[in-house]
Amino acid sequence: MKDKYQKIFTDYVKNTNIAKGDKDFILDIDFINNNPDFYLFYPLLFLEYYETKKDKVNLLCVAGYFYYQSIIFLDN
Repeated sequence: MKDKYQKIFTDYVKNTNIAKGDKDFILDIDFINNNPDFYLFYPLLFLEYYETKKDKVNLLCVAGYFYYQSIIFLDN
């Protein structure tokens, strides 16, 4: 499951219109691998309780991981 949602996150970031250095910072594989996997797909854990489309949940997973990552970076 981690690989699937890591790819969704990576593909999303790669398709954004931001500088390559920023993309590299966001996609730091060490950061991703050194943090709990479930943060990549946390909203998916609640999918069965809500009626919504899978693509919207995938975007919510991306947004959630951006949020998680930003909190960690700000905390450091």
